[in-house]
Amino acid sequence: MLAAYRKGANLRGELSTLDELSLLHLQRGYAATALEVARRAHDMAIAVRDRKATAQTAATTAQAYLALGDATAAAHWFEDCVTIAHNAYPFVEARALAGLATARLAAGDPASAGYTAEQAVAIAGSCGFRLLERQALAALHASRR
Repeated sequence: MLAAYRKGANLRGELSTLDELSLLHLQRGYAATALEVARRAHDMAIAVRDRKATAQTAATTAQAYLALGDATAAAHWFEDCVTIAHNAYPFVEARALAGLATARLAAGDPASAGYTAEQAVAIAGSCGFRLLERQALAALHASRR
């Protein structure tokens, strides 16, 4: 599929596929590769001026940084995603907030992590994103330990 998008010069299709590929690399434990692919997807999203894709790829890039143990970089990318997605893309915003809570917890800031997780729970719960709501609740509970 990626080759077909490249051959047809379909940048939106290519960046979407790269974002998914990055998530697959994360699931397989290849965080460095995931980061490289996510950054390429993010650069493409900016090039085609697709705000939603820019937010999504920022969240994926943040997840890769988090998997690499760089909570500071992850928080920065999640914050950028929240800024872009706020009040426009609730799933992406809730995903980024849940990730940001995890990054803040990893950085040793449970109070901020808890507040951020509460925001993610509220958005995910009100929109019916049940899996995402459970992830945010897990971050919230972890922040209270």
